[in-house]
Amino acid sequence: MHVAIVTNYLPPRPGGLEGVVDALARAYSEFGDEVIVVGFDDGAGPAPYRREGLRGWNGLERRGVPVPILTPGSLIRLRRVVRDADALHVHGLAFVSSYAALLTCRRNPRVVVTEHVGSVPYQSSFASIVLRLAFRIGGGLARRRNVAITPLTERVVRPVGALLPRRPRRTIPQ
Repeated sequence: MHVAIVTNYLPPRPGGLEGVVDALARAYSEFGDEVIVVGFDDGAGPAPYRREGLRGWNGLERRGVPVPILTPGSLIRLRRVVRDADALHVHGLAFVSSYAALLTCRRNPRVVVTEHVGSVPYQSSFASIVLRLAFRIGGGLARRRNVAITPLTERVVRPVGALLPRRPRRTIPQ
């Protein structure tokens, strides 16, 4: 099976989300699946699976908001990878790459969204408002595509559940 994993940043990169993505990509590969991980490339080191690095502007990260703004060419590449996949695993509801993947995917039972963090307490009220809006957009896209949403931890269930008409699937065992 050809599995596409869409994430904010390419692993390996310091951070919890990227560690989970890296572990999943390795596991899918060990099962014999063809894996491609798609995400913003900020100089991640080598990995034992195929990756598609996206380009864009990452200036918000310096302000504590890890959301790169992707170039149009990167969005086209992401779309091509997602359309060719047999299964799609999207990480995070509030990222530009997640929106692009969810807009591209067909109504397919082989689409899973894992939400890792949920709500983040930003010092800036503007950043907090933008995050809530981003979750609403991501949750709406996921709902319209009827994809499975799996919160990574119990702490994430409530904020994700508030965006959806039905309770999210159970959390991933730690």
